[in-house]
Amino acid sequence: MQRRTFGLLGLLGLAFVATSSVADAQRVDRNFTVVNHTGSTISHLFVSPTSVTTWGPDQLGTNVLPNGGSLSLQFRPRNYRGQCVFDIKVRIDGHDSAVSGINLCTINTVTFTAEDGHVAYTAE
Repeated sequence: MQRRTFGLLGLLGLAFVATSSVADAQRVDRNFTVVNHTGSTISHLFVSPTSVTTWGPDQLGTNVLPNGGSLSLQFRPRNYRGQCVFDIKVRIDGHDSAVSGINLCTINTVTFTAEDGHVAYTAE
């Protein structure tokens, strides 16, 4: 009997964790900072939920993000309810580079760098 009770409590605990994760995705902001350490200027920056096939608007508008610069982006949870995983695309020197699967519910900073002629990134 004790074993069965533990199993039921375990299932209840898993249900609570799953419900909490969904609730966290509803509440957590998607604010993050983009840092440019590529050695070049980022002329365009797009952010879109991984679940969609089109890019959102250019987050830089008519501005650019120079090398060494940073930009704080703020997303409202109501706009992305239940979504944490996003893709980010940057345009540098006329070339697009995209990264997929960035969990904006858990990271605060995405830093773009250049390595061997390719754009790389770190997410913290």
